Order: sequence, then structure tokens, then C-alpha cells
Amino acid sequence: MPLSINTTGGTALGGFSITTDFSQIRRNVGRLRKELRDRTEPLTTISRDYMAKKVIKSRFDKEGVPRWKKLAPKTIKFRKYKNRKILQQTGSLKSSATGGVAWQMNLVPSSNPKDVTFGSSLDYAFIHDQPRGTMSANNIPGRPWSQVTQTNIDESARILMKWVEKKIKLVGAT
Repeated sequence: MPLSINTTGGTALGGFSITTDFSQIRRNVGRLRKELRDRTEPLTTISRDYMAKKVIKSRFDKEGVPRWKKLAPKTIKFRKYKNRKILQQTGSLKSSATGGVAWQMNLVPSSNPKDVTFGSSLDYAFIHDQPRGTMSANNIPGRPWSQVTQTNIDESARILMKWVEKKIKLVGAT
């Protein structure tokens, strides 16, 4: 036990003594450091399970938050859009942006702390994912779907802290 309190016996401190075992604390901290080294699990949870499958999916379902610019009449006529949502003519972009087949996550192992980038690997995804009010070279309005808000940062921090707490319990450092 890293800390013990003895309440029997008379000492100058009023009848109790405190003893610490720093070697046990050092061992627990060392084990915890090893457990926290690989952050793949929380970064995957944050990027795929939270951001892609919840946040970005919601943006596609709601056609942007706030709503994206409507399709131009000539786009509707040319592309034969009939009751389809914006950026979802085939469903490929939404699927890849929300964790589907063309979704990708890249961990940067040399960074400290470890970084992660994620999103759609479709070559046209970035054309649409531009800031609101901008136009691409192809005259396509920006319909941002991957931006990170303060709410997303706060929730990501909560997910990370939950993972750290799980690791602390695992090594018995509580």
C-alpha cells in the first residue's frame, strides 16, 4: 500500500504517524505511462465513433448546420436530382465521411502528443468541404461538413479523460 496511517501510539504529531511507499507509487506511475503510450483507442473513438458516425452524419442528415446553400436549379435539372438531399446524390460522400468504405484515419506516430487526421478519401470530398460562403474553382459553393466546434472539442476531451480514468483503474493507481 503506498500510504498508511497508524493511529496507535503516542507521537509528537498527536498520536498518529503517516508512512508513504514511494516505490509503489513509482511503479504505478511507470505502468500508467506505458498504458497511456498508445492512444489509438481513444483517437479512434473520437474520430470515427463520435465525429464521423455522430457529428458528421448529423450534418449530412440535416443538410448542414446551419443549412447548406440550396442546389441551383440547373444542377437539379442536369443531375436529375429528385427528392435527394444535398451532397447525397449517390451516397458515396456521406458514407465515406461518416465511417464507411472510403473513410480513413491516419495516426501520426512521431507527433507528441499523437495526432490523428480523418475523413473521406474520395478525391472530390475536399471540393465540397469548404467554408460557407466560398466557391470552388468549379463554381461549387462551400458546404462544410467536417469542421470542429468547441462542443466537439469538449466532448472529445471528455472521451479522452474517460479513457485515461479507465487506464488509471487498470494499473490500480487509484
